[in-house]
Amino acid sequence: MVEPMVTTVTATTATTVTTAVTAGTVATFGAIALLLLIVLLVAKELAMGSRRPVAARLRKAVNLAVAPLLLTVVAIAIAKVTLIVR
Repeated sequence: MVEPMVTTVTATTATTVTTAVTAGTVATFGAIALLLLIVLLVAKELAMGSRRPVAARLRKAVNLAVAPLLLTVVAIAIAKVTLIVR
């Protein structure tokens, strides 16, 4: 027979570990998203200085990638600020 205390401790431990792993994963994805955004913005600025047709296509492709990535970084920043303010 399993005692209730052992079951409660096991469930609490599992929840804590899952939360810690999820928080670490979110932080990692946030850092990757921010670095990718910076790289894409630098590529866009470098492409703006060139008059080649390839640079124009690169600018269009980077613009398509920057918009959702920017929204993602802003959402992560808002989530972090709300966690700190609470």
